[in-house]
Amino acid sequence: DNIVVVGSTKVRIDAHSRYKITGSGNCDFYAQLKRTSGTPVVLAEEKYSVTATTVQTINSNFDVFETVGAGTHTYAIEFFASAPAVSLETNPAQTSGTATSYIQLTEVIVIAAKNDVDY
Repeated sequence: DNIVVVGSTKVRIDAHSRYKITGSGNCDFYAQLKRTSGTPVVLAEEKYSVTATTVQTINSNFDVFETVGAGTHTYAIEFFASAPAVSLETNPAQTSGTATSYIQLTEVIVIAAKNDVDY
């Protein structure tokens, strides 16, 4: 999905992804929140060191702000490794509840400093 912006707008991007990595050798593994439209840009990143004994289920959570210009914008959580020494399983089964991955965008309407608000 994408978001269409009329003018310059500040948005909050809240994203979550649950995945399992299994190593077969040594490498670095990355989960990235990216704006993939226009000139792609990495907004946030998590890095993990993987070995041949790594078996790990991970919950990546990203919460960032970005000011975007007019137009259509798309976002994604992307994964890559520094070597072909890891396998990835997205949204692995869990014993309770439902594993849900999502990206949620919220337009920021008001930004107030602590001194700007009456209590």
